[in-house]
Amino acid sequence: MSVMMACSPSTGSSLLRRILNRHSSIFCGSETHILAKESLYLDWKASHKKLLSGFPYGLRDKAWVHFRGIILDEEYRIDISELKNVLAHSDSMQQFIVSLSQVILQKENKTLWIEKTPTNALCAEHFLNMDSDSKLIHITRNPYDVISSLMNRGLSTLEAVCRYLINTSHLAKLDEHDRCYLIRYEDLVANPQNELSQLLMFIGLEFEESMLSQHHGEKGVAHMKGWSYKETAKIEKGSVNKFELLDAKSRNQICSLLKHVKLKDKDLPSFHDICSTFNYKLRPFDKNEKSLHSAKRVLLRDRLLRSMKFRYFNHFNYPFYID
Repeated sequence: MSVMMACSPSTGSSLLRRILNRHSSIFCGSETHILAKESLYLDWKASHKKLLSGFPYGLRDKAWVHFRGIILDEEYRIDISELKNVLAHSDSMQQFIVSLSQVILQKENKTLWIEKTPTNALCAEHFLNMDSDSKLIHITRNPYDVISSLMNRGLSTLEAVCRYLINTSHLAKLDEHDRCYLIRYEDLVANPQNELSQLLMFIGLEFEESMLSQHHGEKGVAHMKGWSYKETAKIEKGSVNKFELLDAKSRNQICSLLKHVKLKDKDLPSFHDICSTFNYKLRPFDKNEKSLHSAKRVLLRDRLLRSMKFRYFNHFNYPFYID
């Protein structure tokens, strides 16, 4: 069984992956970006040799945020020669994931690898279609808190809104899939044992008390700018209602942009649809025409820059407009 975790950034996926990694059967390491390469699903033969290439030939993620290549940090005890060997002996993306999982799990003495990278979101449908045994975990969080958290990490309001919308819209349309499991961050921090028990049942495992215990010496990045807590610390509810900590002007700007920034793909859920599906309350705002005109200019500039820098989303397939 292959399991992918996908989400918008700042939804609590880093916390969830730490908890899952403490299970005796699960290895859920840091982000690799391996499963976020659309070309590997669509044309394995032509693209797999580029997976380990650097700029400008490395495979880019199908994502709003530009990234080429992969990451294998200290949590992954696999070297490049082993990865090259797996690539050389794999005839498809499906076979590659199975073989790579075996190498990783043998080193960790575990039985299930869950790969967590937020930019997996736009390849999640390819992943589920890859074989009938693949499963998807989607963690969601109140959008206003997500965007507030991203802004605390240094992103502009518009960039934070775009990151949230594109990832969440692609995942929301898959949440009715029988091999997709939706977990809400608010429920996870409020009742972790119950939420984890249900999630583990979905992947055929049982809850272990040790998953909720603090583990010293865990590897990987445990804290980022803007986070209220370390992901290795005790589970806390302090990141719920983060939106309320912002000043009134910032809150109004977030609400306005979420209303007016739209995705061009009409097959994807709108922000209103997302809130309705996940039962998140829409917030009122005061319309600011000056702010919207500024946002239009920023989107136009971003569209041009993306084309110049060979981003996945560029002038020809730019996904957003302001209504």
